[in-house]
Amino acid sequence: MPNVTINIDVYCAGCGRRLCHQTESTITKNQPSFLIDVEPCEYCLDLSYNEGYRKGYDERDEVESI
Repeated sequence: MPNVTINIDVYCAGCGRRLCHQTESTITKNQPSFLIDVEPCEYCLDLSYNEGYRKGYDERDEVESI
């Protein structure tokens, strides 16, 4: 069976940034397929983290104003 090299660029669906060093591929033994594992984009994780803080503060301010 011939060897084939495939280069795949992976981009975050949330922000469009390239996921360098956050993607790992594995060739499955005895199967004509491979697995691609993608870790979440650090930029989007930071945005979500900060969004959670903002939401918490907004909810607190809402409760305090009642």
